[in-house]
Amino acid sequence: MRLSSFLSGSQVETIHRNALRVLAEVGVLVEHEEVAKRLRSVGGEVDESGRVRFPSTLVERALQDRTKEAPVENHPKVSVFSGIYQCQYLDPISGAYLPFDRDKLAFYLALAASLPGMGVRAIRCRTRRRGAAQ
Repeated sequence: MRLSSFLSGSQVETIHRNALRVLAEVGVLVEHEEVAKRLRSVGGEVDESGRVRFPSTLVERALQDRTKEAPVENHPKVSVFSGIYQCQYLDPISGAYLPFDRDKLAFYLALAASLPGMGVRAIRCRTRRRGAAQ
């Protein structure tokens, strides 16, 4: 399911515009030195802490180049894993770690499943019994 199937064009544009803003202003923390060097070589702005910020023009150009590429059979796949630690998530609005509840987890799983090329393949849950040694 694509975002555009349940969001208006202006809502999709708002998400796109804000994603560009986050990439440009907040960036991502890259802890692998070689990856940070490669991102710098293509126009990423790397600071002393390893945070990489991506100017909006760089992201837009990469998106344009991506749409011009012909699909390639057996294209390499990239897997990204995200964990939930101590049942908290980083809230993108407040910047605070907040506890996960079922509704919030379901929202983020549905969002991931709705994005093109993204999805949720497996969910592993561990539970501890009350009173069990930690």
